[in-house]
Amino acid sequence: MQYLIKKKTDSVYKDFYIDFGVTIYSVSGIGEEKVKPYYKYSWINENGVEVYLPTKIVSVNGVDTEVPDTMKVEEQNISVKGMIVSATAKSKLEALKTYLKSNGVLTYKDNDRGASCDVVYEGMTIELDRYRDGQEFINFKMDFNNVSGIFNYNINENMTQINNKDDFELLTVLKDIDGVAIAHNSVNWKIWYFVSINKVYEASHINGVFTNCSVTIDNKVKIPINGFDWGQKGILMKRAFVSWDDADFSDGTQDTSTIAEQTNIEIV
Repeated sequence: MQYLIKKKTDSVYKDFYIDFGVTIYSVSGIGEEKVKPYYKYSWINENGVEVYLPTKIVSVNGVDTEVPDTMKVEEQNISVKGMIVSATAKSKLEALKTYLKSNGVLTYKDNDRGASCDVVYEGMTIELDRYRDGQEFINFKMDFNNVSGIFNYNINENMTQINNKDDFELLTVLKDIDGVAIAHNSVNWKIWYFVSINKVYEASHINGVFTNCSVTIDNKVKIPINGFDWGQKGILMKRAFVSWDDADFSDGTQDTSTIAEQTNIEIV
């Protein structure tokens, strides 16, 4: 996953992680666009409005085919949540603020969702700032306004389709209750991926041993899926389980888990 930003007139993007030390973990407003109709018509005595979207003709295997063109969307806010975990977190955050404030119209690019749009920086909210073991943990939210109204991907393509038994790779981040990234080698955890709960692919770190996964330099869990048979077609789901050392519990650990949530992958 890669999240990028640049001055609209520049050719080179800045990477939120490489250039500012920011790990992006939540984005809202992309994939939720309200399309501006080019024209529309409502029928008397009937519910609803017919919306006509622009199309273009492209050649698909030698056959002229009508497909959706780039669509205009209503101006709307995009919220991007990130974290910096570093002994110099404050200076990294100030460098990011200075860049966002000084460059007017920016182009935001979200490779996770395959989308980009022109935005104006609206402001930043600090959601968590704490210091632990020589590191400062800062969680924050950046607000942008999509001023161009350009919708650079087909709304039906937000979901990535992968054939059953095909190889692919997943990246994820574990966070504690405050939203701070967990050092993945410091606790026991496991992550389940499944279409049906009857067939689960598990990645884990138990007592110092990583199984079906590894950790990247930016503290993400990389999970290679090698020819797994998911058992049926459908949306790939994810659930995480983490065990913390806690003497208040009779077995010495506090065991927590997330509810099952959808990924952006459809097994076909």
